Amino acid sequence: MSVDASLLASLEGPDPVAMLTKAVEENPDDFDSWTKLLGNMDDQSIATVRKYYDQFLTRYPLCYGYWKKYSEQETKRGNLKNPETIQRVASIWSRAANAAPYCVDIWIYYMAFATVYIPEQCKELFEKAVSFVGTDPKSSKLWDNYIMFETSCNTPKTVAMLYKRILSTPFRDVGNYWDPYMGFASQQTVEILGSEEEVSTLVTAYDSNERNKMKSDEDRQVELKQMLIDARKAAFDATLEKVKARKPFEDGFKRLYFHVKPVGQNDLTNWNKYLDYELINGDVNSITILFERCLIPCAYYEQFWVRYVAWCHIARGAQDCLTIIQRALESYLPQSVKLIMMKAEFMEEMGSVEEVKGFLNDIVEKKCPELLEAMVFYVEFLLRHDDRDGAEELLERFSTEDHGVEANAFILVYMCNYYWKVRHDFTMARSLFTSNIDRCQKSLLFWKFYLNFEYSSAEKTADALLGLLHDCLASQLEYADKLVMYELYIHYSSTICTSVGVLTRLKADYDVWKLAARAEQEKKEAERESQKRSASETSSAAPVAAPTMGVNPQMAGAMQPAMQPAMQPAMQPAMQQAMQGGMPAGVPMDPNSPEYAQYYYQYYYQYYGMNYPGQQAQAGQTQTQGFSA
Repeated sequence: MSVDASLLASLEGPDPVAMLTKAVEENPDDFDSWTKLLGNMDDQSIATVRKYYDQFLTRYPLCYGYWKKYSEQETKRGNLKNPETIQRVASIWSRAANAAPYCVDIWIYYMAFATVYIPEQCKELFEKAVSFVGTDPKSSKLWDNYIMFETSCNTPKTVAMLYKRILSTPFRDVGNYWDPYMGFASQQTVEILGSEEEVSTLVTAYDSNERNKMKSDEDRQVELKQMLIDARKAAFDATLEKVKARKPFEDGFKRLYFHVKPVGQNDLTNWNKYLDYELINGDVNSITILFERCLIPCAYYEQFWVRYVAWCHIARGAQDCLTIIQRALESYLPQSVKLIMMKAEFMEEMGSVEEVKGFLNDIVEKKCPELLEAMVFYVEFLLRHDDRDGAEELLERFSTEDHGVEANAFILVYMCNYYWKVRHDFTMARSLFTSNIDRCQKSLLFWKFYLNFEYSSAEKTADALLGLLHDCLASQLEYADKLVMYELYIHYSSTICTSVGVLTRLKADYDVWKLAARAEQEKKEAERESQKRSASETSSAAPVAAPTMGVNPQMAGAMQPAMQPAMQPAMQPAMQQAMQGGMPAGVPMDPNSPEYAQYYYQYYYQYYGMNYPGQQAQAGQTQTQGFSA
């Protein structure tokens, strides 16, 4: 009796490849699912292998081990005696080297393949490899293979020049190459060991000494050769000093390969210190290489890309900066606000005005409509290029859209500053502030800038500040933020106040307001805590009563001596009542209510005898007494 295949499959469970394929298609950033999927490719068709390896390595090009596995999958399904298979594998390694040129492991694998199967390309590839990774701590294997290759080609002159480069290249194991060099040099003439220019310089120096002209050709060759070796030794010793200076940094890393897992804090700190050192002591090439090495394990860390671009702008120019930024945005940090903005800056610097406009419009309209930095940059870009109408239209649109409390406040403040500082249209700026109080009343940013605006531009500064403080204290701003605003009001008032008595009373007003406001705040917090406890209780216990409203006794004790001297006897009982835990009858208790602010200002202004605008109206005065106009 035969068993239905589908039934058998259902008994065996779901296909892991199918499940993993679905997982990576639904979430291409699921690294674990990717690695599990690629680990199940042995029984799949070569077309399937190529499809998923190509997708994975496009997303994670720094995973050198998977380039190797990809090449092995091609080799296993082909035959390295077949030119087509060789070409396919060579293409994989070529793509790997182009995608991650500063990954030493890729070059080591690539050259191990190339020396066997494409030797005609080895010279060019070795040169390319050591130019990128010749200073990497693990590059000794690459240098060894290069020497072996050139030796096999029976080109002693080339080998000699290669040794010269190695002895001047600061990589970890360079100290191991002096003895092999001396073994090689012992069998060669000075003409082989040195370049034509070097030999010519040595001969000129040697012959300048009259005593040397009488020496035999044999002695002459020996001494010239020794002079060249001495020069090599001096360069080698200097290289060892460079290696020694960098060794603490090189030894301090735990991970030098790419992975999606976070990099340890010690490694991040070490990279920053290493870069600091190289920026001071290195050259353009060594600094570039170190940045590129850093970005292999730290590809997802914006700070290193930003450092690289900032340095590159000075050392190499805007075009190279754009190339670096594009790499980061395409493969690792597509949502980096900092890098997006830097890209726009360098695009503008390169003169691509229309291209920048299209880029910013795409960001603002489609990709990141909530990115306020992009909006700001776009507005300023338009202003720099004399498109004031476009800038104002953009500002107007953003200001009418709802982006959340703080974002709304930021946009409004930016817009007000534009009309105030750029257009010098004080009326427009003030109208924007006043018409958006309800919309932005919970934002400290809004109130601080509004107060600064009135302080800086109002014709009747004291009146304007006081009126604005009224509005602020009656708003839905948080209690702590109201304290900030009141203190800022006192600070601004002190700079225009012409009477120390008035200033003293202003500060006393603040102390009284703070006392009552704090008491109410504590009461609300106690009520919230009581409600939480009541909700969590399962028994029918009596509800927890809120504590008696008042301030901390120690605070009250500290404030009382300072405040009482300024008070008249009629006020002392009410104040004492407040300090003992209660407030006078009829006093509004909600510090967020308009009645609260109105009560305190009217009550205490009358008590102190201060002639504020409300009290001056009958006398026909237009400016607060005690303040300069």
